[in-house]
Amino acid sequence: MTPGVSSTAALLNRPMMVVIWSFMNRVLVFGEVLIDLFATETEMPRLGVPRFHLEGVPGGAPCNVAANLARLGLPVSLITGLADDPPGLQLRAMLVERGIDLSYSVSLPDSSTALATVVSRPDGERSFRLYLRGSILDCLSPDVIDLRCMEGAGWFHFGSVLLAYSKPKEATLTLLQEAWRRGLIISCDINIRPDIWKAGDVSPSVLLEVLRYVHLVKCSDEDLSWLGDNVDSRLASPRAFLRDECRVVAYTRGKEGATLLAEESKVEVSAPPVRVVDTTGAGDAFMAGLIAYFHQQGVGSAAELERVASDRDRLASAGEMARECAGCILRQLGGLPPAG
Repeated sequence: MTPGVSSTAALLNRPMMVVIWSFMNRVLVFGEVLIDLFATETEMPRLGVPRFHLEGVPGGAPCNVAANLARLGLPVSLITGLADDPPGLQLRAMLVERGIDLSYSVSLPDSSTALATVVSRPDGERSFRLYLRGSILDCLSPDVIDLRCMEGAGWFHFGSVLLAYSKPKEATLTLLQEAWRRGLIISCDINIRPDIWKAGDVSPSVLLEVLRYVHLVKCSDEDLSWLGDNVDSRLASPRAFLRDECRVVAYTRGKEGATLLAEESKVEVSAPPVRVVDTTGAGDAFMAGLIAYFHQQGVGSAAELERVASDRDRLASAGEMARECAGCILRQLGGLPPAG
């Protein structure tokens, strides 16, 4: 029996934090927690006075990854900014209830929670507009990061959103370089949000700087198109990421499924066979499924990641676990998985 496949559905249906991997080191996740505001119809109850309907749910790609990992039973620490406003306090309580360690997250007085608006397009995909400037996330800097968070960690995951602003970019680089120095497995979700890079004060070329540290990269069609036009034309192809330290590329293509690439193997992963309610967070769940599978396989170094990924059957099992995780999210509104 192929390792990992038969147990995937059972893991997804168990209450969080009941599955313990015997060799486990913590997964350390760095990035944004925010409120996703889903726009619905706009009413006009009085002439010239529109009424906007927005449904807010917790979000942020790194937050979604951390929540999915916790649901799969992995010990996970999230380093983020959590405001002291009412939404921020509720987000903190929600994450703690899910068993996510927030010991090294940052909170500042009189701070504000970041927001994002999400609008579904006719093709089923979404458009985002993020409001991070002036929020608690804009305050993340190396000065407020405690590198003791790395103690006991075996894996470091981060996204690209906070790289667009100078202070959070420096915080990301500080954590990334420390993770590299300590020999952690490093993964990154490219997750390009063009409006963030337009509003930010950092050149997108910083992505080239961070990618040379990364062992596992996740990218989408939209990511590749944007990278090819704005960073480096060579990055318009997923296989181009298999350089420097990168051992695995997860190339997601929406309803067309995904492709997992390693230097000596390639696996096609079909899209989950579910009725899609909302695609927000499906890629984050896919990423969490991959991390969980490689943890299950005892991967503790870049060399071990390369060894496991070079086995096509095991790479296919990783894809199956990731697909199951994504399928759970596609059935609901918003990217955060059920609590148990």
